[in-house]
Amino acid sequence: MAPNLLLINSNDSDAFASLYMNGNIHIVKADEFIEGSKPLNKKPDKLINCVYKLSELYDLNRVDAIAVTIGPGSFTGIRVGLSIAKGFVQ
Repeated sequence: MAPNLLLINSNDSDAFASLYMNGNIHIVKADEFIEGSKPLNKKPDKLINCVYKLSELYDLNRVDAIAVTIGPGSFTGIRVGLSIAKGFVQ
């Protein structure tokens, strides 16, 4: 059986969280949570909302591995993605 995977992409241009579980893939994009183009409304900052939405649909305790993009992107965006992933491991 294939492992259950969580992917966190904190790239500024197309941030999203994706879950591969039981042979199905579900993607939640940060754009779904952004209103307007305010400077403080950056896509990586909305990644937690993406992961939360996935948690409403799936049992994230069953995730076997987490992958996080480490570039290209802003330094802060990459730190946000890594911090979310680290929160799962703790």
